[in-house]
Amino acid sequence: MNFWETITRGEYVMFALAVLFILVIIIWIVRATKLSSLINKNLSMMHRIRDYVVEGDLDNAIEFCQANPSPGARIICAGLTRVGQNMAEISTVMLTAREAESSNLEKGKRWINAIAIMAPLIGAAGTLAGICDGLIELADAGAFADMALLGQEIAPTIVTTIVGLGVGVFSIFAYYCLDGAIDKTKSSLASLALEFEDLLNEPS
Repeated sequence: MNFWETITRGEYVMFALAVLFILVIIIWIVRATKLSSLINKNLSMMHRIRDYVVEGDLDNAIEFCQANPSPGARIICAGLTRVGQNMAEISTVMLTAREAESSNLEKGKRWINAIAIMAPLIGAAGTLAGICDGLIELADAGAFADMALLGQEIAPTIVTTIVGLGVGVFSIFAYYCLDGAIDKTKSSLASLALEFEDLLNEPS
């Protein structure tokens, strides 16, 4: 079997689809794990920030946020550096920081979306290449051509379309799961910012 025959029978296409499938799994697990840890970090961080603010120790509060970099810490730090100004200005600065962090949370999602689109197309391309090769083999067989020969040439390549669709469906599932985790993290950041603003508004 020469190089072209190997490609048309789907071996290289299947390898490409396997790589895309593994890539989706890695992106999904890594990003989902990180997003989950950010939510937990927000909950624990706010307890320390509250203690510092209640004691009036803003310098240590800022140092704590800078020493523990995370989206939530950067948002709170933006608010801490504006303490003393009116609440409208603090809210605006924190909202700007939150929007910037929300944009960073989207990392990885576009790659999964791209794979969901590409995988079925790659699978279909492998099948079409296999069909073309099968028809050429059938033509070369001449008078000895039959449906059994055609099926033998084409059937293996149809698997690439099935696998491509499978990778695409899984990628869509991973995309929406990750999208849900991102939305949950954004809500956590919004709650964190609101809790900090409420803390500043508490009577001393």
